[in-house]
Amino acid sequence: MTLTLELTPEQEKALRKEAARRGLPIADYVAALLDRHAPGVRAATAAADPQDRAGAFREWAAGHNVNNPLLAEEASRPPERS
Repeated sequence: MTLTLELTPEQEKALRKEAARRGLPIADYVAALLDRHAPGVRAATAAADPQDRAGAFREWAAGHNVNNPLLAEEASRPPERS
C-alpha cells in the first residue's frame, strides 16, 4: 500500500533529521514510528526482511538512554543464602 502524507516543511525536516540521526532511510523511520504507535501493522512483512530487522533493532537501541548509570556489581549478584 502506498500512503501519501501532506507534511509541513518543518515536519519533513524534523523527520529527515531524526531518520538521519538514527541511520535510517526516512521511509524506515516513519514505518518504525507506525510500528511503535500501531503495533502489528508491519509485523507480518518486517519479520522476514533482514534490513527491516536491522532497522527495527537500531530504532529499539536508539530509544535507550546511554547515560543511565551502570548497575552496581552488588546488585547483579544473587543474594547469599543463610
